[in-house]
Amino acid sequence: MREPIFSDDAQRQLAGLRVYDQRKVIEAIRAQLINADPQQESRNKFRLRRASKYADYELRIGDPRTFCRVLPDGMVYIALIGVKQGNKLIINGEEFQL
Repeated sequence: MREPIFSDDAQRQLAGLRVYDQRKVIEAIRAQLINADPQQESRNKFRLRRASKYADYELRIGDPRTFCRVLPDGMVYIALIGVKQGNKLIINGEEFQL
C-alpha cells in the first residue's frame, strides 16, 4: 500500500483544521487516493479545469478541499489543503487563487 506524500504546507494546513475535519480529510485521502485509482475521476475527485503550478486534481470533502498531483511513479503528492467558504478558497486564513 502506498502512502501519500504531504508537502510541508499541506501538513501545516491539515494541522490547522478542526480535529473532526482532519479525520474526514485523512479518511477521504485513504479511500479516494490510496485505496482507489488516484487518477480515476469521480463526483468529488476531479482534474482541475485550469492548469495550476500547485496541483492537477481536487478532492472535495464537504467544505475542506485537498489539492494533489499524481507523480509518474503513481505516488500521490498532497500539495495544499484548504476550506471552501462560498465562492472563495481559504488557505492559511487567506483567500487563495490556484
